[in-house]
Amino acid sequence: MTEELAGRDPIAHDLLRFLEVGKSLLIHSRPSRRAIESHVEMPCLQRNRQRAYCGREGKSAMLKTRPAKEVVIRVPNAIGTLNEIARTLADKGINILAISSWVEGVQAVIRLVTDDSVRVLDALRAHKYDAREADVLVTEPPHKPGMLHRMTEKLAQADIDIHHVYATASASQTQCLLVFATANNDRAMVLLNASAGAAVTGRA
Repeated sequence: MTEELAGRDPIAHDLLRFLEVGKSLLIHSRPSRRAIESHVEMPCLQRNRQRAYCGREGKSAMLKTRPAKEVVIRVPNAIGTLNEIARTLADKGINILAISSWVEGVQAVIRLVTDDSVRVLDALRAHKYDAREADVLVTEPPHKPGMLHRMTEKLAQADIDIHHVYATASASQTQCLLVFATANNDRAMVLLNASAGAAVTGRA
């Protein structure tokens, strides 16, 4: 019956393949979703995932703004300090998604977003670094002119103060990662997500 359903429904077919591959990989170790997907093509599920990031007529829509954790490090401003921190994270296999750094007097301030802030704090504190976790918002808007203006305009109209912001992207990327913190992150997130939803449906 399952095979009959998979024959009629392309998405059911992809899910069945996902489960079959996961079962075979389980013989060797507990597989992650990414590991399973790397062993099997699932065109229908991939298309559905892409639709979640696109608006009408194939136009890219701003992805949802979501809460995240930022690690803030304060260290003496000395040559090689950033290299030591980067090596510490690399040795733990931690991926840095975005980073910003500047000097305040005799100290350097480093802010970074990674794929695992808890492990970052453990690794840095084990090396006696002054590191703490802070709440931020992240979003991945299309990498094209006017996107930052669209976001900051909404926040300014709502009288929401932006404390800091940094972003990362290469010229070849279609999206960028924007990290920011405001005086009211919850309100900013609701406002930007409502604005993004209105843009997708053509109401803004």
